[in-house]
Amino acid sequence: MSRFGYDLEDPETYDSLVPLAIPHWEAYYRSAAGLIPPGARRVLELASGTGILTTMIRERIFGCEIVCIDKNPDMLAVARRMVSCSVFTIVDQITTRGNSE
Repeated sequence: MSRFGYDLEDPETYDSLVPLAIPHWEAYYRSAAGLIPPGARRVLELASGTGILTTMIRERIFGCEIVCIDKNPDMLAVARRMVSCSVFTIVDQITTRGNSE
């Protein structure tokens, strides 16, 4: 729960909170998608959330492989439903190896 009383980890309400948290959010995400070179064949999207940026990447560069990573598997489940893309990979299990020293 955020300090403002919003659950930012709830995928069912996350998209409705984005406009409150990010001014001009559509322009922000479109600008981010616009930074990807037009001929890109593969995109790694970190903190993919519910797939808002993923959808804009797909609209801009249809057919590229998009690999989505997020720590919240429930967010990725929403992204899986939201993004209609034939080449789309969800990574919902991340293993980290720490230094044991």
